[in-house]
Parts: sequence; structure tokens; C-alpha cells
Amino acid sequence: MEVVKIINDELNKLFEIKTDDCYTVESVHYRKTLCVSSQVGCSIKCSFCASGLNGLIRNLSADEIIKQYTLAKEEGLEIESIAFAGIGEPLLNWDNVKKAFEYFKSNGLSVSFYTTGFPIHNFKELLSLNHDGVNLSLHSVF
Repeated sequence: MEVVKIINDELNKLFEIKTDDCYTVESVHYRKTLCVSSQVGCSIKCSFCASGLNGLIRNLSADEIIKQYTLAKEEGLEIESIAFAGIGEPLLNWDNVKKAFEYFKSNGLSVSFYTTGFPIHNFKELLSLNHDGVNLSLHSVF
């Protein structure tokens, strides 16, 4: 994976990251928080979100999720927390997201989640983790 573009404004730094199979995901740094993507595309297709326009292409591996963090650190950014709030529904890539979560927590980072809560069995497991916040999107995905 490699950073192919960085877009800056006064508060944020957006990273366009090319995967080894030439897809693009995004990470966004703001106020010592890094939002990471968990999928290439998304199957949820929320009406307000462009991430699902082409549907789900594939899940990111745990290493690819973690690499977004290491690439941002290589840019010299101060990161104290991770938000699973980038491209994709983290609960639909749950095994890889959990592995990345464990890595981030073991490195002393706060970790929060932004999710639709689907699928519910993964949501229930998420709630039992030692996370630092869960934000549930209460809109219709139908």
C-alpha cells in the first residue's frame, strides 16, 4: 500500500491510499484521530455516502487496516485515537477489524467505531469489547 495523494485543509488531512491490487481507500487525520477504512467500497449503500456507489469490492485485511495507521505515522502525524469511520461497514469485515482493533489497543490508542449495527451478532460482540465509543447510525439503509 502507498499514499498516492494527500489533501489538506485547516483541520484535516485526507490520504488517498492505493492498495497493492490498485484499489483506493481513504484515511482522514483530524485532531490527533485517524479515521480508517475497513473495506474497498461498501454493500450498505447509505443514501448520504459515496462509499457504496459501486457496492462492495472487497474487505481489507487486518494488515491493510493497520497500514493506514503506519502510513499516517510515517507522515509525522500525532495520532492518539483510531476511528473505524472510513470507507466500509466495519461489522461486515469483523474478523479483520477485530485483529486491527487489538493491534491499535495494544499500542495504547483509543479506538471508536461508527457503524450501522449490521449484522447484529457482530454488533453485540462489538459492544462487549474494550472500545472507546460506538456511534450507531440510525438511518434507513433500505
